[in-house]
Amino acid sequence: MRHVTPHRLAALVAALSAFALPVVYGQAPSEATDLPALNQQMSTNHLPGKFVWADLFTHDPAGEAKFYSALFGWTPRSIQRNGRTHIIMSNGGQPIASIVERKASSSNNLANWIPFIAVSDTAAALAAANEAGGKTLAPARDFPRLGQRAIIGDPEGTPIGLIQSSSGDPADYPSKDGDWAWFELYSKNPKAAGDFYGRVFHYDVSADSRLQKEGHLVLATGQSRRAGIQSLDNTPGAQSDWVAVVQVADIDATIAHASTLGGQIVFQPSRPELASRFAIISDPDGGIIGLVQFVDDVNPATAAPGTTPNPQ
Repeated sequence: MRHVTPHRLAALVAALSAFALPVVYGQAPSEATDLPALNQQMSTNHLPGKFVWADLFTHDPAGEAKFYSALFGWTPRSIQRNGRTHIIMSNGGQPIASIVERKASSSNNLANWIPFIAVSDTAAALAAANEAGGKTLAPARDFPRLGQRAIIGDPEGTPIGLIQSSSGDPADYPSKDGDWAWFELYSKNPKAAGDFYGRVFHYDVSADSRLQKEGHLVLATGQSRRAGIQSLDNTPGAQSDWVAVVQVADIDATIAHASTLGGQIVFQPSRPELASRFAIISDPDGGIIGLVQFVDDVNPATAAPGTTPNPQ
């Protein structure tokens, strides 16, 4: 098991992004793959700014797939690309993530999750990101069923993915257990981060007035809250990072189960606050993931901006 220190985001990205991205994406253009479409039935519905996917880069795809399948009930399906294993993870028949094999250049590398945001024009988003102080980490590439995708680093170096879907974006609906329910960016400079993400992804950026946390921001499109940004603590060497959060029915039972499967508790479940409880765990290869249990069916992704709490 890989050990993760219980700091909020203890210097993970600096070690992860330096190795994970070039190994997987730093190749010559590859042959066609079987990465799935975001929608099983073609749609013209596009929701730029919505978080629609996530990739987990790991040394042990099979082990990680076993962990997440047992923990969340996700269903795995393996494909091969360039001699490496990709495992597509689905929740209730809907593909939501892939687990990607990474050839380790160091035995100390930890697994890491990278979320993906829907865009209507990948080239325009990449140009806007570079103009706003970001960097292209993986150039745009076309996939026969999925569409076009790329990965950028924001001004603090935090990786985030882009997807221009060829089948439309999944519709907004209340999340269910096992779905992505929220995404939170921990940043050294929330205001600058908010300016960057607002400029690149056209988010409305506002303070979350219901939380007594200075500098906590909400990223929204229209009436839909998409993600949050909050200040990183002063842990020496800490780097900014996105934390993807999965909805669970019983957060205490989920954490207990994760421990039996080889996971670790990074942050104990919070007390009930503003209709939710939140925790962070690490998987057996060190990947960080959040958990949220909603109370009274309050979900920040489906409420009007400024009216529903962040899971934290």
